[in-house]
Amino acid sequence: MKDLKEYRELFKSEAKEIIEKSEEIILKIEKEGVKKEFIEELFRHFHTLKGSAASIGENEIEKISHRVEDMLDKIRKEGKEEIDTEEILKSIDKIKKLLEEKTKRYEIEIYLSSETPLKGARAFVILKRLMEKFKLLKVEPDFEEIKQDKFDFSFKVEIEIEEENIEKLKEILDLYSEIEHYKILEVKEKETLKKFKEEEIAEIKIRSEVIDRIINYMGEVLIQRDRLKKMISENGKKELREEFDSFERLLASIQDEIISLRLIPVKVILAGLPRYVRDESKKLGKEIEIEIEGEEIEIDRIILEKLKDPLIHLVRNSIDHGIERPEERIKNGKKRVGKISINIKKDRGIVFISVKDDGKGINKEKVIKRALELGIIKEEEVPLISDEKIVEILTNPIFSTKKDVTPLSGRGVGLNVVKETLLKLGGDLKINFEEKKGTEVILRIPVSLAIIKAVILQSGEEKYVLPLNYVTGIYNVKNIKIFTLQGKKFTIIDKKIYPVYEFDSFIGVKNNGKEFREGIVIEGEDVSFMLLVNRIISEQDVFVKNLGEIFMKIPYITGGTILGDGKPYLIIDPISLIKKGG
Repeated sequence: MKDLKEYRELFKSEAKEIIEKSEEIILKIEKEGVKKEFIEELFRHFHTLKGSAASIGENEIEKISHRVEDMLDKIRKEGKEEIDTEEILKSIDKIKKLLEEKTKRYEIEIYLSSETPLKGARAFVILKRLMEKFKLLKVEPDFEEIKQDKFDFSFKVEIEIEEENIEKLKEILDLYSEIEHYKILEVKEKETLKKFKEEEIAEIKIRSEVIDRIINYMGEVLIQRDRLKKMISENGKKELREEFDSFERLLASIQDEIISLRLIPVKVILAGLPRYVRDESKKLGKEIEIEIEGEEIEIDRIILEKLKDPLIHLVRNSIDHGIERPEERIKNGKKRVGKISINIKKDRGIVFISVKDDGKGINKEKVIKRALELGIIKEEEVPLISDEKIVEILTNPIFSTKKDVTPLSGRGVGLNVVKETLLKLGGDLKINFEEKKGTEVILRIPVSLAIIKAVILQSGEEKYVLPLNYVTGIYNVKNIKIFTLQGKKFTIIDKKIYPVYEFDSFIGVKNNGKEFREGIVIEGEDVSFMLLVNRIISEQDVFVKNLGEIFMKIPYITGGTILGDGKPYLIIDPISLIKKGG
């Protein structure tokens, strides 16, 4: 039989699902008007919530649900075409607050004695004990760094816990003699935006700790596989090579399944956006609706977590800077209700997320004036400024078009934050704009950061790794015709003209007179070209390792890997490489 605590957890989970669905219906009513099916569905939700709350002794939630249920019952019986959505949303917010009051978030700072031997192992034991008793939301540094002793005798843990269990938490911590002291601080939500940002991802992270470790182990297996493959190809018998081929196919299937475990739909981080846009636009006296397409597309959880902040920045910019107030829109011949569209598409291992609004766009003159004031550009550069230069200015960390700071817009560094985050993820961004028409920001990011399919190439004396996402063909240079036009090289393949670039000159290495034997055709969303390299060594799956902040600041380096010879190599994004050098 379930105890009261288990019933409360079940109720809480059910209640959260009910109010999420209810919010969606309210937003539909505000957009499409009162419909019988909407009222009936809302009525059923609050009737269910009332009954569940009564059975578990949640009297306040029962009263609120009963009040809303009565309001909806009257509307459906009298056939009214008006409903106070604001009142129902206020009731929903009260229920949310009541659900959250008993469970709070706490940050625990744990300081181990400097005399503690094997501090990583001892810290891991403490963390494991806390995981058994409480819901861990975040560990800093992460588990792997702690296990490898990569911390300075202190670490932080964020947990979700009922207030009455704080003493139990202290009792557990007091059991460990190696803990010199600890601090327990409540984590308080300060604003709607922060609350929205931290909703569901943390819960997914907890479920995925084991998956993360398995993927790391899988990466090490791939490195060992490549070493073994090299040894077998050089010294192994035919039977051994055949057995290894079978093993490699099996390993590839296991790898695909493991990677898929960490993929989750984009909707996980978008679920709260419609309500967020509705509330924040009202605060500014604006009328804005949001439309989301492609939210079922799945991305690596690690990437998705890091994408949440950039997406909020972009939506926030559209609400604050982009979309006008109703009276201004009507005056300019637009619909009074502004629109933000989020569109997600996937193409060959790359995900494109477009955030578009039909607002006032970007005023180039204002951007240039502000850039001059800040010293980002010089007066003599103004006549030559292109749209690409405007985008470069907008993503400059010191740029802001507003001298005042609103609670919503922050301090004008949003686009720079977005750009920096994307570069660290091996992606980039593109901005399209038209004054008085609107702005579109397109994010380009990989589906997964862990294991990728790649081509290993040689340039000069060095080897490099090129992701296969955009590789559409590899050709022997002897079999294609390369011609020069106005000082630039081109080739024609299947009746299409491709600019031709030498990998060596872009990457900045000496060729030492080696001939270019192969041409790699790269097809991107807005660019296509051929990259000449000295030699293609192989095509294989590689495990992506983070190279640290210094390397990751170089736009065209997306990580590193270790190949069969045991040496580390750089992973190059060809699109960013060409744009950097173009």
